[in-house]
Amino acid sequence: MRKKDLGQIVKAKQYFTLLINEFPETDFAEDANFKLELIEEILASKELYLANYYLEREKNGYQQ
Repeated sequence: MRKKDLGQIVKAKQYFTLLINEFPETDFAEDANFKLELIEEILASKELYLANYYLEREKNGYQQ
């Protein structure tokens, strides 16, 4: 995984959450729910990547 700034993803999450709250009974909200699931997967994969990175560093004896 490449280094990425997650700022835009976090902004998108906020936007889709707002859209769902403001217009819950629309097709847009249904689509936003799907996109929120994708965003959650992206954020979770980033957390796993970082956890694995630091576990690997610790295993190899690197000190911070």
